[in-house]
Amino acid sequence: MLFTILPLKGIQWDNQYILLGNTREAVEAKLGQPEIVGNSYYYFKSELRLDFSGEDKLEFIEFLAGYNGDIQPLIYGVQAFQVGADELYHVLKEHNYGDIIDNENGYSFAFPNIGIGIFRESIPDNVTDLISEMKEMDIDITENSNIEEERLKASHWATISLASPNYSW
Repeated sequence: MLFTILPLKGIQWDNQYILLGNTREAVEAKLGQPEIVGNSYYYFKSELRLDFSGEDKLEFIEFLAGYNGDIQPLIYGVQAFQVGADELYHVLKEHNYGDIIDNENGYSFAFPNIGIGIFRESIPDNVTDLISEMKEMDIDITENSNIEEERLKASHWATISLASPNYSW
């Protein structure tokens, strides 16, 4: 299913929309019965998470599938999980026109002016550290699947989220 992220607005697929500020009832009318965990609604095998405010208004949407997921959202014309991490960062930076929040040393960034957050499980330094540790332990690093998996995690975003304009990142 092809989803398009509409920064500060919501998400679109086919001819349907879910908009920030929609009520729980409106979301359920479009997507059906969710799996509910706390204040979060999960859909599409838990690849889509929706959070609601205390007033039962949609305030946060997160795509959780990453590189290998069934849902591959588009934002500003690029596939968020398929494009390289640096490329998506630069696309979002170009549209943000302001401060970028980096409270996790490169693992995640928030672009508050466009209401977008991104997260990855690893950063490039982790790949370098893993290779060094493996060499110290005399582990063959040639075509090592652990290294390749770490590179994939470091070079692609695992989640992308959309929040309302007043969301506290």
